Amino acid sequence: MRTTGNSSRLRIFISGVHSGPNPSPGVGTARCLRAAFPTACLVAVDYSARSGGLLWNDFTECIVRPPWHAIDPAEHVTFVAGVLAGGAIWLSGLDLELRLLARHFRNRPNLPCPSLSALKMASKPPGGIGKRLGLALPPFFPVGSSSDAVLGRFCREQGWPVWVKGPAYGAIPIWSWYEMAPAVSRMAEAWGDSAHLFLQTHVEGQDVTIAFAAWRGRLLGAAFLEKLERTVEGKAWSGRVSGVPADLERRLRTFVRATRWSGGGEIECVRDPFSRLWLLECNPRFPAWIYGAALAGSNLPARLIEAATGKTVIAGPVRSPRTFTRVVLESPAHV
Repeated sequence: MRTTGNSSRLRIFISGVHSGPNPSPGVGTARCLRAAFPTACLVAVDYSARSGGLLWNDFTECIVRPPWHAIDPAEHVTFVAGVLAGGAIWLSGLDLELRLLARHFRNRPNLPCPSLSALKMASKPPGGIGKRLGLALPPFFPVGSSSDAVLGRFCREQGWPVWVKGPAYGAIPIWSWYEMAPAVSRMAEAWGDSAHLFLQTHVEGQDVTIAFAAWRGRLLGAAFLEKLERTVEGKAWSGRVSGVPADLERRLRTFVRATRWSGGGEIECVRDPFSRLWLLECNPRFPAWIYGAALAGSNLPARLIEAATGKTVIAGPVRSPRTFTRVVLESPAHV
């Protein structure tokens, strides 16, 4: 554990601080919260000592837990329970961890986490959420024990590329039949088997994303991102942040109320050449680009902590134009 600076009554544990080409949201979340709560104690939590964000300078402390694939779920629940009992907030940035915590904790004021039923609705493919938000869902087909002939027919009918996706995260684009078996094998290894994998049609267009924060069914705020540049993994490298279109925000507010959503969230879409939005997935936590929204005046993690604790947020400056880009920085790290 690393400790620097002064402690504060507001103590927030932020899990998932990996920083790389496919980053977790922890570092961006910490930047948002440090801007809003300068004296807060922010604790970085990750499951690898090599996680690039553990020593990021907005964190006061860092904790390395056992690797997630080897962690004892019961022991981890006990660990988090101890953190919560001490009055600290646990803000998870990891989909699988959120599902574990949702099974064991309910309505904890210092654990912003969607309910288990809401998380099940957010599992891929998110058809239930698509209907509630009025968003189209690209055609998909379960891999399971389907024969090569059946999978091949789906790919021929839909056209290449096709995506191989996992039930909670992970997506591999394939551009020919020869790439199918290696991609399915790789994804099945990550998830234990292929029972819950599926294929999904590729939709050509611009990647757009909605980030939001909610507390006990009340929408606290939302931001709309148009990705201007992407990494190979499809992550935002630069983008333009604006308000969510009014009709979509209204449906989002209704969805949040119906599910009693608490915590962050991200709705990933593609806007096709006809301006139709296609829903790709819903992530039950803040996205890694969340500090870009704060730069544009929507500090969603701060609004969430304010709602959960009653602490007053220090408003940051709103920059114009509301675009951002990422840069490569050197930072201390564990070796």
